[in-house]
Amino acid sequence: MANDERRKRGVDMGETIDIGRRIELVPMDPHFHDISIALYRQKKDEGPAYLVHTYSRIEGVEGRIISIANAMCTLGGLETNADGFLQFPCRKEHGLAIKRVF
Repeated sequence: MANDERRKRGVDMGETIDIGRRIELVPMDPHFHDISIALYRQKKDEGPAYLVHTYSRIEGVEGRIISIANAMCTLGGLETNADGFLQFPCRKEHGLAIKRVF
């Protein structure tokens, strides 16, 4: 089916965005409508940065993602940088620790 035909039928194909490399996945969050949530890593000049993300569009999902990110900051000692990504204060990767705190 061509893109023009999809538009006529109301089929909307999402854009592909580069949010980094997925390093952890929760396929069904039992605390919020069984949505899938993932943790992504991006390489930044100041060190690795992490993003908690979901493709769900359920009402209230933004609050759930913020809640998870805040819990990671509290439990893992992460900081939020100017771009809204999470980072360890030492700017190191800590691959196992970031997965555990997620």
